[in-house]
Order: sequence, then C-alpha cells, then structure tokens
Amino acid sequence: MSDRPFLSVIIPTFNRWAYLEKVLRALAEQDLQKDLFELIVVDDGSRDETPREMATFSGLQNLRYVRKENSGPSDTKNLGIYMAKGKVVLFLDDDDIPVRSLLSAHLATHQQNPDPSVAVLGYTELAEELKTDPLLRYVTTVGYQYCCYPLFEDGSLLDWQAFWSGRISVKRSFLLEHDGLFNPILKFHEDIELGLRLSRHGLKVLFNKKARSILVRNPGFDGICKREFLKGKYHYLLSYLYDHRQLRKYTRNWEKKWRILSFFHEQSYESVKKLHESIQWRIKEGLELDGATETTLFSAYKRVFESFYYKGMSEGPQLVEELGKKGYLVACRRKGKVLFMCKDSPLALPGARTRKQGHPFARKSGDQAGTEKIFVQLGSFWKEPFSKARGLFSGKKRLFPLGLFKGIKNLFFFLNN
Repeated sequence: MSDRPFLSVIIPTFNRWAYLEKVLRALAEQDLQKDLFELIVVDDGSRDETPREMATFSGLQNLRYVRKENSGPSDTKNLGIYMAKGKVVLFLDDDDIPVRSLLSAHLATHQQNPDPSVAVLGYTELAEELKTDPLLRYVTTVGYQYCCYPLFEDGSLLDWQAFWSGRISVKRSFLLEHDGLFNPILKFHEDIELGLRLSRHGLKVLFNKKARSILVRNPGFDGICKREFLKGKYHYLLSYLYDHRQLRKYTRNWEKKWRILSFFHEQSYESVKKLHESIQWRIKEGLELDGATETTLFSAYKRVFESFYYKGMSEGPQLVEELGKKGYLVACRRKGKVLFMCKDSPLALPGARTRKQGHPFARKSGDQAGTEKIFVQLGSFWKEPFSKARGLFSGKKRLFPLGLFKGIKNLFFFLNN
C-alpha cells in the first residue's frame, strides 16, 4: 500500500461486530486498487466481541484498528480524521454494506470535482428483506425521518443539511483549513452541525447515487422513536447556538405544539406500538397490507414520531443548562446568548459579561454565581487575564477556539510526516 492513499475510509463502531464484519468483507471486495485506499476502524469502547475479533481479523492488509474509551460519535470520528493519510476522507456507518463500486464511485467524483469545497454524498438503500417493512418504507420515502433520498436528483448540488456522515466523503484539506472537526458536545446531529459550519466556507454537497451502500440493520419502532427524540433535543441545542433561518423553522412554535401533544404522548405511543406490532405479525404470516390499512398506519406513525420530536425539543433547555454547568457553554455579549467553548481551551471570550436577568444559568435569586461559576471552572486554563485574553471570535461567531485547531493541525502534520 502506498504511504499516501487517495482515500481514507473511516468507520466508527460500537457493539456491532455482526454488521461490522460484513462491512469489512465487502470492503475487501472493492473494485478499487488496494493501494488507493486505507481503512480505519475506530472502536468507541465496544463491549461485544469486536476487540477480540478485530485482533485476529486478517481479511484486509490496508486496515488500521484503534480502540478507545467510550466518548460518543464526535470524538470517534475525530480520531479517525487524525489517523487519516488520504487526500479524501470517507465516513461509513458500521451497519451499511458497501456495494463493490462504492469507493471507486467516490474517488471518481472527487477527481471530476477537484474543488476542495465539494463533498460527495453517497446513496443508501434498504436491503431486500427490509423493503417489505412499512415502518422503514415510511421513514425513508414518506415521512423522511431516516433519510430523504427521493427528494434528491442524481448529480444535484445540495446544502449543509445533506452532510450525512455515514455516507459522505470530503477533502481532508478542506476540513483542516476550516476547523472541520465534529463538535464533541453533540451526541446527535454532529454531522449536520459540522456541515453548517463548513457552509460558511462554501461547502457544496454533490449527490452521487452510484456510490451505493445497503442498510441491513432494522432500527425498529422504538429505535425510530428514540431517534426522533434525540433529533428534537439537539435541534433545540443547535437553534440555541446558531441564529439560522432553517433551524428556526425546525423549532418554530415547539412549546405550543408540545403543550398539546404531551397530553396524549404516552397513550399515542402505546397504541401505535401495538398497531405496529400487529402489522408486523400480519406481514410475517404472509398477509398483504391493503391501501386503507397502510394509510391509517402511516398517519399513526406521523403522529407518534412528531410527538417524540417535540418531547425531545421540550428537554432541550435542560440539555443547555447541563452543558453550561459543565463549563461547555459560556455567556457572551450578544443578547445573553450562550456559545460553545472548549473546556480545556487556553483562550477567553472577548467581552464576556455576567449573564442578564433570566439567563438559563442564573440562579433565581439573581446573584452572579451562574456565569461566573463557569469562568472559575475554566479560569485555571487561561494564560492571560480576562481583559487581555486573545479572542475566540474573529469577525463571525465561532464555536471552536482558533488555537485549538492550530494545535490539531500541527499534531496532524507531525503524525503524517
């Protein structure tokens, strides 16, 4: 294998060896030359047989495996970026089986579009055994809770909202030059948040339907409900961090909607789950789903998934408060907004002030312990007085300290030279 492969395939994984093995076997059969790509598996502290099996896995020569303590998807993907040597990094999910031409399709698209700001979105389709499941058919082609490929045309340019990390490839240089790491405080929507930040530097997402992978894991009804809950919760956080038109659209009137949905949330969940299970039983027995039943079922799915989304939204303020108490959010002068701050950063925020009355970190008594408690927590890392500290922001609002990324870049070049 060449010391500098063109493509670095990053596969974050956690407790999914049964699927990961199939992914690796499929990657071993790719039609792309082996010296043109490398595989990096980052294990986020799996407790299944993944560490044991990977230690003896010999199906691939161009494979690197690293295991770390469990810390979430962002840190896992970031470690993969640190390890990558390729000009392009491709993020793959550990439960999507790549077709034989997946890597060559990504590579060819990047060669045809050398602009550093162009990322390539691949296409994920359902495995044959999953296509008969009305739940997966609904969330992929009707409600679009899982993906919205029917809305895309092959070869079309999309915006940051299509920056889906399980099937996206992007030039490594573009990431390094524009603070392109995943935000470690996010346990969901970390890819969308990164896409939003990269959009400020001209990110364009090119959809290539020929770069195909196959979804083989069925998340199930409860899995989709949990996903919608997390989506609402982290949409709230993103709308709190960013003043963006599309994010405001997602969160518009959420309090009013949840006030109505909360009265029927538990009953709705139980009734729709029973309906879902009865439909699954009918399908296993070989009975067809007629149009009227499917319409009723899809309407029920819509109602319960919407309810879980706004339930997650209702817990967003609590998430913001928790992150603030941990020192990950710091008040700044812009209308009492709270912005992300790397906990170990040696940099201070310019013009940081005490929170205004009603700030989520303020105590009810109105004393100054809320925000200043965060300053004390971070103060030991600051090398300069607050008044002389170098700013975190330069012109536009930033979510990562500049100094942090300079250190990361230096570390990257050290590891790869």
